[in-house]
Amino acid sequence: MAVNAVNQWSLGIATAGWLARRERYQREAASEILDVPDRYKHLQADPATHAAAAVAAARYDTIDIRVTEQGVVVRIKNRRFQRRHIYRTPTEARNGLEEHGINAAIQARAWDPARVSERATTALQTGRRDVV
Repeated sequence: MAVNAVNQWSLGIATAGWLARRERYQREAASEILDVPDRYKHLQADPATHAAAAVAAARYDTIDIRVTEQGVVVRIKNRRFQRRHIYRTPTEARNGLEEHGINAAIQARAWDPARVSERATTALQTGRRDVV
């Protein structure tokens, strides 16, 4: 959720900084993170690269919001998964968009989450299908 609440430019700056300090993080991890289970040794060997890859994989590639006969249907997709949330009432939609981090992801992409929510809930209330 946190990765999606940050704009892509800021994430790019952060991950570039991690990668620029890769050797420092490798030394620090080897000397400061002790008793690492075998299954995580590969992470300890190059934490910056693994952190940058984890951020890239967790970031939503797409956010699709539609109002259908089922309700407000939100599909989010990234490199690791595709999820679908269905909100059947305006209150469910408003709460779900916030609780599932979709509003934060929308805002990080320079959209107005209040306008997106309003458009979706209005369409739901009036029985209109819409792609938000």
